[in-house]
Amino acid sequence: MSQLFHLGERMDEHASLKADLAGLTFQLREEKNNVLAEEKEIKALKLKVRNQDEAGALAAAENVSVREQLEQREEEVCNLRCAMETFDVEKTMAVNGTIVQYKMDNTSEAELQGIPAPTFEGEPWIPNRTETEETPELVADDPLAS
Repeated sequence: MSQLFHLGERMDEHASLKADLAGLTFQLREEKNNVLAEEKEIKALKLKVRNQDEAGALAAAENVSVREQLEQREEEVCNLRCAMETFDVEKTMAVNGTIVQYKMDNTSEAELQGIPAPTFEGEPWIPNRTETEETPELVADDPLAS
């Protein structure tokens, strides 16, 4: 009978060990699933970081491009301002040269015809650029205009 008793105890131990083994197996599966879920989350975060790095690189490249365009536009504006100033000077020189030529031609013609040289006092006067910039234009709504 003692052998049967020992056999019964071993069977009880075996059943207890089997239950412990089943519990540990379940715990191992749960931990394995947790580890796999964390690895999946880490991969997703790494992908997100890589996408943000790429987006940052694209934004930086676009920023460089926009800065270059801005510099080009600023240079174009500067060139246009310079051209405008040059044009104003050339226009003034051309008008003054035409006036001088007109006066010389009329004076020479008067000398050839033997008549007194014209005084040009009644001729219209063309103001130079600085005088036109300093003189304010009268506006219809301006009370001083009336």
